[in-house]
Amino acid sequence: MKGYMLALLAAALVPAAFLQPAFAQGMNQPSSGGSLDIEVDPQWGQDAQAQIKVSFLQPGSQTVQEHIDYDVKIADSSGNEVFSAAGQVNQPTLHTAEGVVTIPYKFEGNGDYTITVEMTGIQFIPITPETAEFPVNVTPEFPAGALSAVAVTAGAIAVARMKKL
Repeated sequence: MKGYMLALLAAALVPAAFLQPAFAQGMNQPSSGGSLDIEVDPQWGQDAQAQIKVSFLQPGSQTVQEHIDYDVKIADSSGNEVFSAAGQVNQPTLHTAEGVVTIPYKFEGNGDYTITVEMTGIQFIPITPETAEFPVNVTPEFPAGALSAVAVTAGAIAVARMKKL
């Protein structure tokens, strides 16, 4: 019974370690003009699907700045724009009252991308556009079939070791 429980535990834990995609996590930097700090935190799903959380913060703090006019753009490794959040709704910019937005995007392939956050207004006052750029490397996910093989192998090893005891 003890060996069976250990095998189940090993089978449950090993795949979890491989499910974490090797993508960039939360990144923070000041905008090009220093008006705000921009935090970008991609949350990764399956098949390179991302929920890109963008927070507009008052400089040097974790205080969210409300009422920002912005766009979030993504460019591939050649510099070609492959996505514009404002472009999705045929607008030059978007507005967030809360100061935090989540933008869904499915990366079409592996490789290097740049997420650019552009601000054009703060508190309903237009500003000279400021940007912050964040590099992202989209890497292959661990294949699902391989996860099963790893789990079965780990479980078999755990059972074999328990039988020796």
